[in-house]
Amino acid sequence: MLVWRGPGMLGFRLPHPPGLPDARSDLANSIYALGSQAPSPEVLGIPDDERQHLMASLSTTFARSIYHARRFDLTLQAVVDRWRATGAATHDSCAAYVLFEVSALLSAARTVVDEVVYIAARRKGIPPGDASRWKATKVARCDLKSCPEYDVAEIRALQSYLVWYEELNAYRNILVHSGWNHNFGGYYPPESTDPESLSPILNIMLVPDLDSIGATRRAHGWRYTNKRRLESLVGSVEQGLTGFVQEAANIWGAQVKRGTLPDDKRPHVILGLPDPVYVVGRDIFIPIFSSAARAHQFANVHKVPRSGVDLHQLLPTTLEDGCGPPGFWLGLPAKEKLQQLISDAGTLPEGAAFSIVLDLGIGPDGGLERGTLIERLPFSGVHETSEAGVHLKLAADLAETLYMWRRTPDIP
Repeated sequence: MLVWRGPGMLGFRLPHPPGLPDARSDLANSIYALGSQAPSPEVLGIPDDERQHLMASLSTTFARSIYHARRFDLTLQAVVDRWRATGAATHDSCAAYVLFEVSALLSAARTVVDEVVYIAARRKGIPPGDASRWKATKVARCDLKSCPEYDVAEIRALQSYLVWYEELNAYRNILVHSGWNHNFGGYYPPESTDPESLSPILNIMLVPDLDSIGATRRAHGWRYTNKRRLESLVGSVEQGLTGFVQEAANIWGAQVKRGTLPDDKRPHVILGLPDPVYVVGRDIFIPIFSSAARAHQFANVHKVPRSGVDLHQLLPTTLEDGCGPPGFWLGLPAKEKLQQLISDAGTLPEGAAFSIVLDLGIGPDGGLERGTLIERLPFSGVHETSEAGVHLKLAADLAETLYMWRRTPDIP
């Protein structure tokens, strides 16, 4: 169903793909907004382009962490279902996949901490090269009275999560640097009385005791006295991560701006639409072409600039939009761009319109020479009613593929 319209794009809501957890969150979005929108005073000290990349990266890494936590839930459920379906199997080659998600979660969560520490250093005005020397483990453990250079809000927040960080860092280190037990077993539930459930080699869910792991200790020397399980570790890591990131976001003045659309109406598939206009004399044409060759011929004859434009291929979308059968989507510019078109074209005469033409050709006198008129929209009506642009759907039987010249985004 078509649920949202904006300048130059079209949004859809589709069922979420099975097996891919939805990791979007207001917290991640609010951090991203610190870089993409007008910054709060708390992060003004970081140059705009750098701040945009830092906040976008942190938002993505945090979302990646949550994704792997949710992926852990899904993978574990699949393994549990297999265990039940086989009458409490003692070996399952898929059981190790549960551990793979834990490893990915721990690595991503630790990267989140590293990114927050780096942002803290840059907010304090530390140059990028020196900011990279702020190491998470060092600043998390240091006495801020003895090391006042680290006495900033983000580091104080990290130190309040020191127990959580030490656990995260220790288990992340052994998975990244030392590996885990080679597993020949499978899943065993917490209440299992099977002898295999007590074996860390046969029970994939067992977590080594925190005080038995370390940089110089390998799996054969770990202890499992506490009988802690992966479910507990993942829950602890996710809870601490979310709390720590929320504190950092509060320090930076992040605000959740949800917009006006309810959750069940927000798009998560976006089609970028071109801005296809060609001003001829005092009218505006939207040329579409049945082949790339005809599009290039038009560009050569009428000197379409090759800088800042490209040839865009359109396919009839099969996405469900609530507007009938598949078709080609075209976009008319938003109101602000229409104002610019008026300036470029001069004063448009009475009755001026957008003319959507297939295989447009324009003669030396500026008149329409050949082509098939598909649709004509009064310019005044579009201009007066379209604050965010207008999106038109053309019938899919025009051609199997359409082509049009579009303006390309400014990419540094």
